[in-house]
Amino acid sequence: LHTIKVLSIMQGVENIQTVSDALSRMIHLSLDARKFISIAEEETYLQDYLDIQQYRYAGKLTYSISIEDTVKECILPKLLIQPIVENALQHGISKEQSVGIVQIRVYEEQGNVHILVRNSGPEFPSELLCGQHYCGGKSKHIGLQNITRRLKLLYGEEAKMRIISGENLLTSVEIIFPKKFDTEERCVYENYDCR
Repeated sequence: LHTIKVLSIMQGVENIQTVSDALSRMIHLSLDARKFISIAEEETYLQDYLDIQQYRYAGKLTYSISIEDTVKECILPKLLIQPIVENALQHGISKEQSVGIVQIRVYEEQGNVHILVRNSGPEFPSELLCGQHYCGGKSKHIGLQNITRRLKLLYGEEAKMRIISGENLLTSVEIIFPKKFDTEERCVYENYDCR
C-alpha cells in the first residue's frame, strides 16, 4: 500500500493516494488484536470506509457522521457500526436512482450509547422484522445477525437493536448499549485479569 501511495504521488493521481491511505488505516485497525475500541477510533474507520465508497458510488453517495463529544472515548465492540453502514450501501444506496444518503449519529441518552444509522433507498423487508426489532426471518445475510449475537453476548438484555423502515421513510437502524469507557470494564469484557 505504501508503494502504491508513492507511485500515485509520483504520477499525481490524488484519488489513489487517498484510497491507499484510507485502506492502510482500515487494515491496521482490522488486524489490531483488541476486541474493543473507542468510538473515536470507530469514527475514523467509518470515515475511511465511506471515503473509499464514495469513489465506488461515483457521485451517488452523500454521508454525514455526527458523534457527541461525551461518547467519543466510550468503548464499543470493534467494527460494530461498519456492517450496518455496509448494509445501508448495499441494500439501500446501490438501488437508488438518484443520490443516496447515509447518516450516522452517535449520542448519549440516559446512560446509554445510541448509534443511529439511517439511509435512503428501498424499505427494509418486513419478514426480517418483529415489530421494530430485527428477528432475522429467512435472511441469508449474516451482518445484522452477527451484530445481534455480539450485543447479546456482551451486554445481555441491556443492549437493543431496533429497525424502523417503511415507504417514504429513511431506513433507520438503532443500537443501544450501556455507556462504558473505564479500563476495568474493558478488561472485564475482554476476559483479561486486570490485577
